Amino acid sequence: MSLHLSQLVLDELASEVAAPAGAREHLEGCAQCSARLAAVRRDREASVKSFGYARTRARVAAERPARWRELLPFIVPVAAALLFLVIASLNPGKAADPRLKGGPTVDFLRAGQPVTEAKPGDVLELQLGAVGLRHAIVLSVDKDREVDVLFDGELPPGAVVTLPRRLEVTPGSVVVHAFLSEQPLDAKRAVSAMENEIRQYAGWPLEAPPPQSAGVTVASQRLYVKP
Repeated sequence: MSLHLSQLVLDELASEVAAPAGAREHLEGCAQCSARLAAVRRDREASVKSFGYARTRARVAAERPARWRELLPFIVPVAAALLFLVIASLNPGKAADPRLKGGPTVDFLRAGQPVTEAKPGDVLELQLGAVGLRHAIVLSVDKDREVDVLFDGELPPGAVVTLPRRLEVTPGSVVVHAFLSEQPLDAKRAVSAMENEIRQYAGWPLEAPPPQSAGVTVASQRLYVKP
């Protein structure tokens, strides 16, 4: 062979595995390749004697478990979840409670679209995300700390309800708080509690927190009224 042996061929010869035809004959007539092979063998012997060689060799040579066994901890819960979904689809049972879809909401609507800004003279509606609750009181608070009742009563069925009263926007931003419950609510007590919160709050009245009560959920929305 006219060219020198590659490093791969030298590694094969040092490992005493099958080497390309003519490689050994080339070594007999090439002092450079013979010296390179001797260096490779010295490096291999030093590696065998190095710390941790036996442990590393045993780990590399050890039989790896089947791939499916490694994935078994993940396969079992996924299969169980799929089985549950199949069973649930075959046995739907009762209709889902709309209250599971999220918390209550209150929005200002203009032409059926939610808005957070308006100008004096605009006519808006209020929409409640009642999440299945039957009774509501809606209060408004303005910059002058006035509290008004916008709605008080039982809601028609449905998760989302548009209240019948239309609101004409007057100057000054406002915030509305919707109090919803399974049981009837007392509007006078709600107004009194809201006024008390405003009196105790040192900041802007529109930022005063609504009163909280057991069994009552609250949703709030602010409307910025442009000058």
